[in-house]
Amino acid sequence: MIKDYLKYVYLFIGLVLLQVFVLNNIYWLGYVNPQVYILFLLLLPFEISGVTLLVLSFFLGLMIDIPSNTLGVHISATLLVGFIRPTVLRLISSRDVYEKGSLPRIKYYGVAWFMKYCFIITFIYTLYLYILESLSFVHLFEVILHSLVTTVVTVSVMVLSQFLFIKE
Repeated sequence: MIKDYLKYVYLFIGLVLLQVFVLNNIYWLGYVNPQVYILFLLLLPFEISGVTLLVLSFFLGLMIDIPSNTLGVHISATLLVGFIRPTVLRLISSRDVYEKGSLPRIKYYGVAWFMKYCFIITFIYTLYLYILESLSFVHLFEVILHSLVTTVVTVSVMVLSQFLFIKE
């Protein structure tokens, strides 16, 4: 049990450091910035309580906001992820209940399920984040395009990470 908690602590720290020190300094094609750190929230067990998920979402967003000088933007977006995650899981489930002890991973549910799960949540997250950053609906088409491209890149990195780094 302690070993499982330590895995999540290492994942949290690793993704935050990767996002803050590497990915926040990369803008592919001038504006694509992968937001891979939300993978932490996506990989949490199905059985996690709603309160715990929201508390972890808050602290994850805070750890990104502080070095980015965007206090509140990432907190708000990660709280949205924590709030919509259970609903998205229910919507994409072909089963009534997920198998006890299984985790939201490619290993358990396949590439197609994992990509759909990550894509839906990541697109909602990036769209919300970029609308908050722009504080305007004037350039809504550009925000949607930016969100879509960022989502595709982010989900690609998330899926790749499942094959390269995430071991059970």
